[in-house]
Amino acid sequence: MGKKSKSRDKEREQRKEAARSDAIRTEAPRVDAPRVDKHGDRERLATRLNTVAIHLVRRLSREDATLDLTPARLSALSALAATGPLTLGSLAHTEHVTAPSMTRLVTAMEQDGLVERVPSAQDGRKVFVRLTDSGRSVLGTGQDRRVRALVSWLKPIGSDGLKIMDEATVLLETVLRDEAT
Repeated sequence: MGKKSKSRDKEREQRKEAARSDAIRTEAPRVDAPRVDKHGDRERLATRLNTVAIHLVRRLSREDATLDLTPARLSALSALAATGPLTLGSLAHTEHVTAPSMTRLVTAMEQDGLVERVPSAQDGRKVFVRLTDSGRSVLGTGQDRRVRALVSWLKPIGSDGLKIMDEATVLLETVLRDEAT
């Protein structure tokens, strides 16, 4: 490992430790919290949110690794849980993959008992993919693990900080809900 790499790692660890110390010491928001009423402030906030989102997803993916599911399988199962049964084409579109890729993915998940193909009652040519009880159980296990991890990460944050995070989460949910529709 080079000197620059060691130096970057050390700086990164020092920033993490400072952030942990701040979170533990304070229950109220920091006085020097950034204002977001100017374009540059919004861009800085967006940059920070991007970084936090990447780290959050990376840490949560460690919990998902215990499920023995690839991210593609987990995503497809989550889509089916959220929407209900979908055709292969609709599931491929939802997951932003090609139909042949989704066919391979569904075939493998079907062999593992996570999904099943169900013929349409209205159109005999159409087949839907739906979660099995086993698939639903795997998703529930994954969600339980991720939630337990998040709860442990939130422990050092005081009640005022939790209230602020709750309000911010409501705002993010609103923005993301609008994006999804």
